[in-house]
Amino acid sequence: MRNSLTRLSRSLTLVVLAVLCLDLGARAQERPSPKLTFEELARSFIDRHCKKGAPVTECAFDTVIEKSYARFDLGLFAVHYPVEFLEDKGKCEALRGVLLGLVDVEQRWLDWVEPVAPADDTLHKDLAAMRAWIKGWKSGAFSNLERAADKDWLVALKPDAAIGDAVKRVQSALLSTERFTFVPTDGKAARVLLCPTRRDFMELLSYGGLVDEAARTRNWWSISADWTQFWIDRTVCIALEYTPWEGSDPEFRTGLAMTKLSPTGTVQHVVQQAALALLRQCAPTVSESTLDRALASALTLQVCGEFTTIDNAGSVSTSGARTAPYERFVPGGNPKGGTLPAIKADSQNAIVENHWRKGGGKDRFLTPLREGQKLGAKEAKGKDPLANFLLLGDGGKHVVYAPFFGPHASEQEYPPPAFVIDYAEFFRSYRTSFVCWLADHGDATPAASKEKFSKLVRALSTCTPDRSFEVVVSEVYGVPISGKDGTTDSLEWRFLKWIQSGK
Repeated sequence: MRNSLTRLSRSLTLVVLAVLCLDLGARAQERPSPKLTFEELARSFIDRHCKKGAPVTECAFDTVIEKSYARFDLGLFAVHYPVEFLEDKGKCEALRGVLLGLVDVEQRWLDWVEPVAPADDTLHKDLAAMRAWIKGWKSGAFSNLERAADKDWLVALKPDAAIGDAVKRVQSALLSTERFTFVPTDGKAARVLLCPTRRDFMELLSYGGLVDEAARTRNWWSISADWTQFWIDRTVCIALEYTPWEGSDPEFRTGLAMTKLSPTGTVQHVVQQAALALLRQCAPTVSESTLDRALASALTLQVCGEFTTIDNAGSVSTSGARTAPYERFVPGGNPKGGTLPAIKADSQNAIVENHWRKGGGKDRFLTPLREGQKLGAKEAKGKDPLANFLLLGDGGKHVVYAPFFGPHASEQEYPPPAFVIDYAEFFRSYRTSFVCWLADHGDATPAASKEKFSKLVRALSTCTPDRSFEVVVSEVYGVPISGKDGTTDSLEWRFLKWIQSGK
């Protein structure tokens, strides 16, 4: 990731999408609104979770987590949820859905990293038992959790011994380096902290900057009012609401339900962010790439059956590396350019209707990609009919062409500003579809495809800053991930042929 980043101020409506680029390099830290400073939001957090007027030194992050958050150890994920919201039945149901979704992620992840389980394995049975237990929780199960001294779910909910043992076995098995080659490098579950409201999210973000100078540098920006995730050390903090459609709320008292866009919207969002956090903790020294983001997107699609999230940007971090705040997107991995404004909630109607999202990914985005490929071939007469895709923007048309992966992607010209947003939407669908294609059609038969894809996921543990994900893909599949064009065999051109076939 580049250290010198670009801020894009934007005016997004349902009809016009405009992009304005401003330099972020030496910009002073900004406030989220003229009414509330980050310090005031942080003080509100401390007053609620520690003691009114307490100094910051008496309100350590781990202490707050232990005192004010319920803990759900699912195996690969350690989920934390503020107990003050557990009296709300609607929020409890949303939490149940998220936890079930994360268990489903673990079941899918297990299929990825171990396509053939040991004959005497109980892990799949334990995951199924844990899922059934969560699904069967009675209303009001958390009614006494806020007052409990130990807010671990096994202590507070008192499951029978069989369930308790199953949960502990899941934790031990999924983090085992003896059994799996691709696990969190520090031996700990990915730490996921959920923020039920926009106010809770912004207070936590502000508090993080007050107790940690590095977090302040990463997160205290005016644009963070639109973020849906950020990091405090090795904890990814995830919002469960978008900013409201009606415009900015200077006190962050209102939010837009993620289920507004899809019944599974909240689960999709948490699954995507948690999966990306897991991948980054399994390989913390490897730079973020377009394809590890695609793995998280494909995992979300496979678990939830659709992929309709608003991919809002935020501060990205891992247990060993951090980046500055950003509002950007680099389609195709082109290092020479490519900035994208963060997607504001008041534009979500337009985003949901974008033609590259047609069908919500239920067909792995084959339909919109096939249509865009056909239209691209008509506009780019005489060129490779497989490689061209038609972008739409501000009443005009623009053709982009493969390769979008591999070393030659950086040789492509970046589309004009009027088409940047449509390009980002195209590449979001394109890369997600590519990973799904690898999993299902990357080899001669479905069984062989599953095994080869599993080998790829396991091989991610061999990635280094000098050994990219793209290199590993090429080694596993025996052909380059892409080429300069279709004259040589490559995975990307096989994928393009699959799009053309429409199957």
